[in-house]
Amino acid sequence: MRDVFELVARYLVPSVRRHLARELVKMGMMEAEAARKLGLSRSAITRYIRSERGAGMKLTRFSDVTRMIEDLAAKIFMGELDEDKIHEKIIEITSYILSMKYFCSYHKRLDPRIDVSRCNVCPTIFAKQVASSI
Repeated sequence: MRDVFELVARYLVPSVRRHLARELVKMGMMEAEAARKLGLSRSAITRYIRSERGAGMKLTRFSDVTRMIEDLAAKIFMGELDEDKIHEKIIEITSYILSMKYFCSYHKRLDPRIDVSRCNVCPTIFAKQVASSI
């Protein structure tokens, strides 16, 4: 089985960042400012906006996740969070996605050997993280 942390870092976190970057730009933030706020390069933001990076997982199909990202984008846009807090919130959203088993079908595409119906690693581990952050 492929390590879930490796897959999260390679596929899920970039998807969250992509949706967040797109939301910030949609709100009127310049790409350079979004890059500064997120601690990323301007070219990374451009690639997120153009769906050249982080486009593997479509998070918009999960309305709860979309709402979380929109709420985070609004707080960033209003200047309420520093870079460390933004990073923490991205990790919280990522943990939530894992706890809800939203990543499982994508994980299955990447590693067909996994039996999604029997695997409860993410809900078991990450539900604790989500509960402690609330």
